[in-house]
Amino acid sequence: KVLNDKERHRNTNEVEFPEMKGIGRVVMTLTLAPTPAGLDPWDRCAAIYLFDDKGERFEVQRYITPYRRAYTWKTDVTDFLPLFKGKKKMEQFCETYSAGWLVSVTLSFYPGPSANTPIKIENLWCGSAELGNPKNPSEKFFITKKIKPDSKGSAWRVRFSVTGHGQYPNTDNAGEFFALNRTLTVNGTEFVNQLWKEDNYLNPCRPQGGTWKFDRAGWAP
Repeated sequence: KVLNDKERHRNTNEVEFPEMKGIGRVVMTLTLAPTPAGLDPWDRCAAIYLFDDKGERFEVQRYITPYRRAYTWKTDVTDFLPLFKGKKKMEQFCETYSAGWLVSVTLSFYPGPSANTPIKIENLWCGSAELGNPKNPSEKFFITKKIKPDSKGSAWRVRFSVTGHGQYPNTDNAGEFFALNRTLTVNGTEFVNQLWKEDNYLNPCRPQGGTWKFDRAGWAP
């Protein structure tokens, strides 16, 4: 229940994870609750980060805040199991200039079998790329990465948490209201899909204020 408002954009905490074996699933519970000043009216881009022993930052959860609504979400974060060991710094970040929220985050570890037990996680890109600005092309952010697969692994997966957000300098201030294809190229093979979401009106966190029902690029407030 830490305050995230116009005066407090970052909340950090040191977490010591107990030794655990046989974990099959990890679920993160994120709660945004009203502050004494009310609830933030805007759709802010936010994240939960974890820093490993070397200080490298991993984005465990990205979220878009709802328009003037409190809510609780549960997300499967089992892919990050290799990081949930020992003493780690965790951070909640959201740049807002209004009433904000009271933020709570918990992790639940469930014992049991797992079809694919994660043994290693490696950052490819972490942060925000700007789209539609010729002076700052997205290629500067999405640089080619060379990955040496771990010999102990039998399968590999790329996990994206992508949110189209922001207006200027996009064409006609299109921002998140512009459908774009994204392409991931691995060893010369292209994997393409369109970042677009048309079922925002079914958002379980409803009703909200603002433009929450509109189709968007990859996210729902």
